[in-house]
Amino acid sequence: MWYYLCVDQPATKLMSPASAPVNAFDLVIFGGTGDLARRKLLPALLHRFADGQIAEGSRIIAIARDPLPAADYRARLRSELRDVLGAGGAKQLDAFLELVDYRALDATQDAGWASLAALLKQRDGNEHVFLDDLCAINSI
Repeated sequence: MWYYLCVDQPATKLMSPASAPVNAFDLVIFGGTGDLARRKLLPALLHRFADGQIAEGSRIIAIARDPLPAADYRARLRSELRDVLGAGGAKQLDAFLELVDYRALDATQDAGWASLAALLKQRDGNEHVFLDDLCAINSI
């Protein structure tokens, strides 16, 4: 199943932190190297992971134009997220980063889309959610 997520609901309609975990999913974040993703979305996802609300087999795939290896992207995230869970959160951060992948793709060009589609088809049983940071910005 495929979803395109544009968060435009008032905060009162959002799920509570005590929400149950969801089925395994692939979350594709366009603008994955941007400020919104790094300062808001990924820390929030790390908290959901630490609370057991991200199912095993889920993937978080960050998309941006920056040509960098996935390992370098995860290293950047590690330094930016290391204090999010506080003392003792290093093992959870390591496990969370195992879910994270990065792909360089310019959304305005044709190149790269077939590679993303192939990546998503690797786990076709997962639900696919696409998050566009421009859409999320409009809801803040």
